[in-house]
Amino acid sequence: MVVVGSVGAAAAVVAAGASSRPVGARWVARESVGESAISEDAGVRCTMATEESFAEYVADQMAADCGITFRKMFGEYGFYSHGKFFGMICDDRLFFKPTEAGRAFIGEVREGTPFPGARPHILIEDEIEDREWLSELVRVTVEALPPPKAKKKRTGAKRKK
Repeated sequence: MVVVGSVGAAAAVVAAGASSRPVGARWVARESVGESAISEDAGVRCTMATEESFAEYVADQMAADCGITFRKMFGEYGFYSHGKFFGMICDDRLFFKPTEAGRAFIGEVREGTPFPGARPHILIEDEIEDREWLSELVRVTVEALPPPKAKKKRTGAKRKK
């Protein structure tokens, strides 16, 4: 069974035991075996891992001068600009670390949690299609974030087994 419709329609299907995947501004609900979840912060969410092709698409939407790299993290993807972590994709949704500069640039901010127990992040939806806007958001966000912490060197001590 596949149902295409609004978040509300997909929520009804998910409540009946199906998962959902975002397709543009709509959701597609698919029959599955217990992989569904409903989130209070952003409507329906699936619990399936993000596909690498979506992470590649989002990275391609950002300008070359942003120095974008991404890496897989627990089935999802973390995004870096010149080595500085600024956002992630979870359940095919793009999240940015919240900064005052990012909020000022966006104006009306929509927030969501990338995973259960996470702090709220800025949720980017339809703006993914606007390369210039998205690239500028990366620049202002990264500029406002503190530099990455230096990794501690491991001492020669061995762990007990």
